Amino acid sequence: MTENDIDKDRLELALEAAGLDLWENNLVTGEVTRKAMKTFAELGYTETETASLVDDMFAIVHPDDVSIIKNTVSEYLAGATSQYRCEFRLRSKKNDAWVWYANYGRSMDCNGQGQRFIGVTFNIDDRKCKEELLATRELEWRTLVENSPNTISRYDQDCRRIYANPAFCAISEGGKAALLGKAPTEHPGGENMAQYEEKIRSVFATGENVEFELNWTGKNQQEFCSHIRLTAEYDLNGVVTTVLAVGHDISELNAQRQKIREIAFYDPLTQLPNRRFFMDRLQHALTCCQKSGRQGALLFKVDPDFWTMN
Repeated sequence: MTENDIDKDRLELALEAAGLDLWENNLVTGEVTRKAMKTFAELGYTETETASLVDDMFAIVHPDDVSIIKNTVSEYLAGATSQYRCEFRLRSKKNDAWVWYANYGRSMDCNGQGQRFIGVTFNIDDRKCKEELLATRELEWRTLVENSPNTISRYDQDCRRIYANPAFCAISEGGKAALLGKAPTEHPGGENMAQYEEKIRSVFATGENVEFELNWTGKNQQEFCSHIRLTAEYDLNGVVTTVLAVGHDISELNAQRQKIREIAFYDPLTQLPNRRFFMDRLQHALTCCQKSGRQGALLFKVDPDFWTMN
């Protein structure tokens, strides 16, 4: 066996292992000097059927892809692209289904002329099916998000918004134009937004999702209280690339909690802090003293006219 024979065997093994089907056309005569036999066999065609299909390849190409193949080849041969690359569908004889394939090829000079057009065909159906599934899920997700009453936004690693849903834009000052590309401290701003950004950075750093309540100011200075959930979003390498923030408006619940607190800690007649409020603040002060090791003091002041006023 000569060295050329060994190299040829190596090439065949490499193509087989990679799932590549080698083909070659003579650009001068139009002759197919090497047929993509494996591809036709994979689709369920016999050698006799393959022989006829080589001369009429477009008979099993999806109608929508015929012009794509022809245009791609023409652009490459005209020098518009450096390499011939095309994705298309072929009809399978086994189940009459359309199967996705790809062609990569280049022309090679022979005696100073680009006569040989050589390339490979390979099956990309699994990849295409996954892409279609992802596209469907993305559409479903966007439909849900776009119509959700919750505020939903997405942040990049600089804590800047790259997406804001209509519900968020509707209640934010300046709408979508003011939200996108801005960090929370930039818009809507406020004393709580620095802590909000710290929580976003924490999710990027740890990958751990967090939940918290956030008070913020929206359009026309309206005050909101939202329950926020930050969720890490990963790329294929397991790296957190974005953080999704979903906010549920609990302003009404927060107002009710404030009212309950007022009833519990303030006298309904005078609106002054009551005994329960005093005991709560005293316990809080004692706890702080125990943690810090410091001492505290309690000052009593007797007002002789209190009972008269009361």
